[in-house]
Amino acid sequence: MITDYSTSSVTQLASDTEHQELILEFKEELHNALVEGGWDQFVQGLIIPAIPLILKNKLGISEIKRFLDLIPTRS
Repeated sequence: MITDYSTSSVTQLASDTEHQELILEFKEELHNALVEGGWDQFVQGLIIPAIPLILKNKLGISEIKRFLDLIPTRS
């Protein structure tokens, strides 16, 4: 799914095949990097997901929140 921020009401649209392939490639690369180096790579800034952020129209805020929820906490 693609989140469309181009209007005042944010909508979800089905993505095309090319977009789905790009997302799958990114997901696999991120997963492989995390398997090889663990979360420490991310914490040290060696793995940085590419999530655009534009506060004016809230682009990326929900995606960043979802990603941050995946990060394990230290106890």
